[in-house]
Parts: sequence; C-alpha cells; structure tokens
Amino acid sequence: MTIQLTILLAFLSVSAFGQKLPLYWEKSSAQRNQNLYTFFVDKTTSFTGKSSGQFKSTDSTLLTSQASFNQQILADNYRGKTVEFSIVTKILKVDTAGFWLRIDGDYNGKHCILEYEPSEQIILTGDSDWKKYSFKANITDNASYIKFGMWIVGRGTIWVDNAEFKIIGEHTNKIKDAKFEWDKDVEIRMKAYNDKREKLLKPENLDFEIEK
Repeated sequence: MTIQLTILLAFLSVSAFGQKLPLYWEKSSAQRNQNLYTFFVDKTTSFTGKSSGQFKSTDSTLLTSQASFNQQILADNYRGKTVEFSIVTKILKVDTAGFWLRIDGDYNGKHCILEYEPSEQIILTGDSDWKKYSFKANITDNASYIKFGMWIVGRGTIWVDNAEFKIIGEHTNKIKDAKFEWDKDVEIRMKAYNDKREKLLKPENLDFEIEK
C-alpha cells in the first residue's frame, strides 16, 4: 500500500540531466526523488526498431526511493470498452519494479481514482532479458483519463519497448465507484494536473522512438 499511494500521489514531471524524455511520456516522483531517476530515449538498446525508453536510478538512489513513468490519454474513445496495456521490458539489477494502469474520473461529484491496477502479481527483480507483460481494465462511462506505465522502488535499470494499448472487448458496467478518494486539497491539485496535461485521444510513441 505504501508503494501504491506514493506513486498515486507522484505529480512532479521532470526531464533530468539534459536527457530527453520520450515524447508524450512523463517521469513522476515525489520532489525529494526528482533527481534520483532518469527516463530518456536510449538509442543504443532496443527490442525492435532503433531505440527504447530507459528508466534508471542514479548513484544517489536509496532502497526506499521510488518513481514512475506514464502516459495519459483521454477516456472518451474507450468508455464501455475493455482495454489491454502491454509492454516489452528488459531489466538489470532492479530492486523492485512493476506496472500500473489507472483510471481517473468523477464519482458523486468528486474527481477520484476509479480503478488502479498495479499488477502486484507481476513484480520484477534482478536481471531479465526482453519479456512481454500485459494486463486489462474496464473503462466505465464516468472515466475521464487513462494512465499507464511502470514504477520502480530502489535501484536498477529498466528498458521498455513495443508498448501496446488496445480495445479487446466491450462490457456493461456503466458507472464505477471510487476506488480511492483524495482529500479535497489533493483532489483539486490532481484534477488541475490531469487537466493541464496534453489531451491525447489515443496512445502515442509506444515504441519510444521520438524524443520530447
């Protein structure tokens, strides 16, 4: 739960040390961790194509440090659909890492988290060559934003490539109850943060080829 809530409330997007973020993706962390991780287009390593995204700790990173990267899209074209997010990943000396898919929207007049899938059954540690992982979610009528990406706690290097986000079916769940409600001041800041991000109607740069 500590890992989940910290990542849920990680709002600060940064591009560190002059390295260029993949276009349409953001690195997020608590302010105290903002310089402890880098996320950039790596033109030396890839699963397919010419590059991948590299998410890496720095020499100052502690075992308790944590951060994530994600892309956010509007839910407009996906309401009433079941979607699947998948990504091909390679890791090196990773303490702990995993994936997440989050749905934000409105319930009872509040902006809140409707669904959060941290994929706790898939925890990455140590070293691993390229491998594909995927998980699913239902997008209900009260969904506003869909976010997907990865998180890391501690140290290590993660390469990501060939992400996919697709509709795999339909469902009949119209409204989703709030899974997590923020305090009022956090709710206001979170809604403002979501609203100011680029309004993508569909996922972009899933192969991590384009720099910001």
